[in-house]
Amino acid sequence: SQDPAPGRRVTTGTKVNLTVSRGPEEPKEEPDARPQAKPPAGTETPATPHKLGRVRITVPATPPRSWVRVVIIDDNGERTVYNQMHYAGEVIVRNVEGVGKTTIEVYLNDEKVETKTL
Repeated sequence: SQDPAPGRRVTTGTKVNLTVSRGPEEPKEEPDARPQAKPPAGTETPATPHKLGRVRITVPATPPRSWVRVVIIDDNGERTVYNQMHYAGEVIVRNVEGVGKTTIEVYLNDEKVETKTL
């Protein structure tokens, strides 16, 4: 979601709040009653949780064009997952993913405008 709402005209410098979804809720599975095989002792590797999310950005009315960049910071490091020029009023929706503790940073014209944690 976004506040102010998409398509609404605001003055330059107005803060735009973006809400980033973690994606659809996973259906709950019934526990499996069958015994599970365990790996030999000492060979277990801890599973690092994989996180999914969605970023929705509406490019502000001014300037007429803006660079939109999305950066993911997670257990694998920092990387840019989106970096493109867009016209004012365009709406960008991107699915993103990370491993372990995952932070999403959104930049407009190299100015950080949003930070969210998955």
